[in-house]
Amino acid sequence: MSFATAKRQLIDKLPGIAHDPANIETLLDAASFRQRLLKEIEQATQRIYLVALYLEDDDAGRSVLQALYDAKQRNPSLDIKVLVDWHRAQRG
Repeated sequence: MSFATAKRQLIDKLPGIAHDPANIETLLDAASFRQRLLKEIEQATQRIYLVALYLEDDDAGRSVLQALYDAKQRNPSLDIKVLVDWHRAQRG
């Protein structure tokens, strides 16, 4: 058995979540992603877990943070977690 085959067998044994390709949408630019993110934040009812390399201190980053604040104001029980890379954030 080749090394690649052995690795593939190990990967195939890992737990996963099946996805229906019909339910996958490709967002082709940053503006589309931001628009979708803001929409999803606005519609959240239970939780928002946002993981990002960084949130820039610009109009886009501030709009995401404002949307999170607004969502929490509308629904105080909303569980919001924002995780950013500490090392990347130190770069300014």
